[in-house]
Amino acid sequence: MILGIVSAVFFLFLCSKIITKRGTNRNIDKKMEKVHKIAGVIFLIIICAHMMLALPMIKQRPIGMYLSGWLMLVLTVVCIAIYFLRGKLKKKWIAIHRNLAVLIFLCLMIHVYFGISSTEKYQKKVAEIEIHNINAQNISDGIYTGEYDVQYIYAKVKVTVKDEKIEDITLLEHRNERGKSAESILDTIIKKQQVEVDAVTQATNSSRVIMKAVDNALEKGKSIQ
Repeated sequence: MILGIVSAVFFLFLCSKIITKRGTNRNIDKKMEKVHKIAGVIFLIIICAHMMLALPMIKQRPIGMYLSGWLMLVLTVVCIAIYFLRGKLKKKWIAIHRNLAVLIFLCLMIHVYFGISSTEKYQKKVAEIEIHNINAQNISDGIYTGEYDVQYIYAKVKVTVKDEKIEDITLLEHRNERGKSAESILDTIIKKQQVEVDAVTQATNSSRVIMKAVDNALEKGKSIQ
């Protein structure tokens, strides 16, 4: 996310060339032109790094975010290529260059929109999580699977119930960003023999999702009695 913000700032800086081009101070415009070239390459590098780091989280993000991001990357490559081909394109190159910049800006806005809207939906889903805290004493011995998905975080667990106790919990899958430390909550659930326990510090959302996955697994055990 930090690289995404940095890339957006760099792009807005690149767009400021339009202002200096139309300004009265030619010295500032010439200096900006030199910086503009370097900034354009840095912008491309940051976008590439951002997209590569975000690729493993493709299941946790709206597809529109990735499509707009990859399109922005392609347009940036073309935009830079147009600059190097300016000798052949002559006066046409600057118009094409600026039009591509407009398209990149539109892709950036779409990308930001999907990012903000998906984050709001994710936070709402987490806030709506309700743990039923099902007691293992009401469940027959067996192995039950449960999962829960709030898009940004997903957890799937396998819960083993024996002699009216939660004997073991295996985390089958946990898609997250910075919530890996929440996985230790499984030991606490087994120790206290209750699903709803204190969330792991700085991993509250992942903790809630994992607890809900365990809750859903026990719910399945309860329903087959």
